[in-house]
Amino acid sequence: MKKYFTLFGLILIMLPLFSLGQTEKGKFIIYAGTDLTAAFGKNTIKYDGNDLKSIKTTAIEFEPAFGYFVADNLSVGISLPLSFQKNGYDLYEIKESVYGASLFGRYYLGENQWKPFVGAEVGYLASKSYSEVTGSEMDDLFGGLAYAASIGMSSFINQHVSFDFSVGYAHANMGYSQDRELKMAISGIGIEVGLSIIPGK
Repeated sequence: MKKYFTLFGLILIMLPLFSLGQTEKGKFIIYAGTDLTAAFGKNTIKYDGNDLKSIKTTAIEFEPAFGYFVADNLSVGISLPLSFQKNGYDLYEIKESVYGASLFGRYYLGENQWKPFVGAEVGYLASKSYSEVTGSEMDDLFGGLAYAASIGMSSFINQHVSFDFSVGYAHANMGYSQDRELKMAISGIGIEVGLSIIPGK
């Protein structure tokens, strides 16, 4: 009996090796990812081109995306990044909510269920922050252009579903809504995990 369970387990493990992920032209793709390890980086506050303050940042991110395969293995679409950040100063913290919209492209390599990919996106981000400093409250809004690039791996468990893992770099230049000379440059490296669904037969 034990050898039958072993054989059954081997079949379950090897079965995906004979399945091809459906990344052909004409398919849609739905993706949802989150940066479980957060993004660690450094923010720099500038005024009139001069650095004022550096901040250590940790962020938790969620990013749904919707795309279409315009060619075999090449999908393009729109993503809606959303994150909640906590930035640490020497004496206090600032909590931020970041949201935006961007265009993305992802190119898959390989013909089996393990598909490496490269990705890039560019769009607009807005950051709403809240802080308490020496008893006073501060509520600010920054916004501006952002871009990102990543490399990763998709593991297709069947024809329509894959688990995705990627490492990427992101950067944004955002200006203050009440004084465009006050800018915030955000950059960081993150590790993202996600789930992709490719509907269809």
